Amino acid sequence: MEITEQAIHLLAKMATEVQARFVDFSDLAHGWEHVHRVYHLALYLAEQEHADGLIVGMAALLHDLGRTTRGPTRSHAERSALLAKKLLASYDLPYETQHAILHAILAHSYRHGVEPATLEARVLYDADRWTAWERVG
Repeated sequence: MEITEQAIHLLAKMATEVQARFVDFSDLAHGWEHVHRVYHLALYLAEQEHADGLIVGMAALLHDLGRTTRGPTRSHAERSALLAKKLLASYDLPYETQHAILHAILAHSYRHGVEPATLEARVLYDADRWTAWERVG
C-alpha cells in the first residue's frame, strides 16, 4: 500500500516529536537509533506486504517510547501505548487507525503476551525482532 503525502507529513511530524523524547535516553539498544532502524525496516516490509504504511510507521516510531519512562507495574509496551495514545490525540486520525497503531505497539513485545492480530502488527513485530538480531550478529 502506497503512503500518501499527508501520511508522509504526519510521520515526519511524529518522528520529530519522538526523537525529542529520546534526547536524554542513554540505552543504546533501545534508543532513537534503534527506533529509527525499526521505522525504516518496518516501512520497507509494509510496502512489500501491502500493509498500511501510516499505521506501521506510527507504531514503529512509538513502539519503544515507554522505555524513556519507568514504571514498576507496566511493561514498556504498555507504557509506550499509553504515551502513544496521548501523542496520537493531537493528530487527526480515525479511531480505527489509532486503535490499530496502539494494538501494534502492545503486540510488538513477545514478553507482553499480546499476539499480533493484524498485518501491520506482524510487520512491526518482525521489524523489531530483525533489528534486535542485527545488534547481536
